[in-house]
Amino acid sequence: MKFDPNQMTFPTMLHRDIYMTALRCTPPEISLAELEQTNPAMAESGRQYYAFYMELLSAMYEHPKTFGMH
Repeated sequence: MKFDPNQMTFPTMLHRDIYMTALRCTPPEISLAELEQTNPAMAESGRQYYAFYMELLSAMYEHPKTFGMH
């Protein structure tokens, strides 16, 4: 799921909270720019973690009840 900063309407406040959490995450191309040059392996693990977290937030947004959120 792509979290578009221009989205203004949400099905519920829970969806809005999940969406805003995703938007507050700094993209790895910004947050890992310096680390990429000094420690590429650590930067790669950061990119993998970011991808995992965004996938988790996407799943939570699309199916909140699966995660026990009401």
